[in-house]
Amino acid sequence: MSRDLLSKYFSLEELDCRCGRRKGHYCITPTFDEDFLYTLDRIRERWDKPIRVSSGLRCKYWNAYHGGKKNSQHLLGKAIDLKIKIHEMLDFLDLVRGYKKITGIGLSKHFVHLDCAPGKRRFWIY
Repeated sequence: MSRDLLSKYFSLEELDCRCGRRKGHYCITPTFDEDFLYTLDRIRERWDKPIRVSSGLRCKYWNAYHGGKKNSQHLLGKAIDLKIKIHEMLDFLDLVRGYKKITGIGLSKHFVHLDCAPGKRRFWIY
């Protein structure tokens, strides 16, 4: 995906690393995974209401700051954390489970983590 390619529902600004070090060129992140972004657009379209991004791409610095795993999919542009209202989480998860591309689903009372790491589907609670 080129740096200027935007999805239908998510802006590059929302998906980009938020470490604040981009201006100094110290933040090194790949681009967001195009197939994953296409799946997220399809989910958002079916959800039919705005979804706020809590975290998308992360550089190693920002990932470590947030306590992310060293092999986090956020480092590869293959993960996103979305702010979903707690009373809507079950409906959102019901929608997401229909997408085989989504292999990682993590729940927190503040966000839902989705990723497309290779392998079998995983589910966890923070």
